[in-house]
Amino acid sequence: MPTTKKTAKKAAAKSGALRVTTARDGFRRAGRAWHGTTDVPAGELSAAQIKALRADPMFEVGEPT
Repeated sequence: MPTTKKTAKKAAAKSGALRVTTARDGFRRAGRAWHGTTDVPAGELSAAQIKALRADPMFEVGEPT
């Protein structure tokens, strides 16, 4: 079965991926610049980086839908 955006999102959600949305493009946190909404695979960010993103009001952190 070919991979589509929908199946990729479902796979990311099952793997513990995070959806990170920044209030301003190019804002830096966790060692990288963020733009719009980014789905981050599980294991790409440390627990400390995730904690910093969740604590920062410039970011919304949740699970991909």
